[in-house]
Amino acid sequence: MYAFSTNRVVSCALVACVLFSSASCSSFRSSGGQDADISARRALEQELRKQQSRVLRLSAEVQYLESELARTRELLEQVERQFITFERDLYTKETRASAVASLAEARLAHDKMARTHDASEAQKHLIKMVLAKIEASDQLLAKTRYNGSVYFSRRALLLIAGEQDRKLMRIVSVENANIRRGPGLNYEVVTQLALGTTLFQLDTKNEWVKIQTRTGVEGWIHTSVTGMP
Repeated sequence: MYAFSTNRVVSCALVACVLFSSASCSSFRSSGGQDADISARRALEQELRKQQSRVLRLSAEVQYLESELARTRELLEQVERQFITFERDLYTKETRASAVASLAEARLAHDKMARTHDASEAQKHLIKMVLAKIEASDQLLAKTRYNGSVYFSRRALLLIAGEQDRKLMRIVSVENANIRRGPGLNYEVVTQLALGTTLFQLDTKNEWVKIQTRTGVEGWIHTSVTGMP
């Protein structure tokens, strides 16, 4: 669906910036007056900074879309494995106790997720999908079809787990964010991360988040310089 790469987007955007710079330089060179040249150059530099910031944001968005696509593919693979397991389980016998326990676990997880007051439209849709799986599991349990009941309750739990993993992801929302050894300004800065870097949340303390990057960098970052993907 997203048949493009981060490098291609960044390259195209940078080419656009260069063309914009060339056209603008030609424009103010042809106008008379040194003051007008200086003013035009300052305006151009400001516009270039804005365009470069936009390129970085677009790059971050593309990286997130690519990670979401990879996560969706992984989810589909998990579903396929679930179907294989389901087919295999047709030759075994789930007990009523295991079906009841699996359904109860799914209900608890659903109720916890449904208590979120600031749920987005996507999250509300996900909650409905989870509830539909739970209801299907409940109906099959009532018909003593325990294999099918367990399958749908596990499917509900899989959907919830995917949403929880997404909530633990953040991205750097400024051009350069300090990563510190501990949760406070008094701790040493160990490195800086660029705008759009994907972060995985490990822990929180007040307004600080302990993170890890895809490359294994760990440290603490202030919540004001991160955003949710």
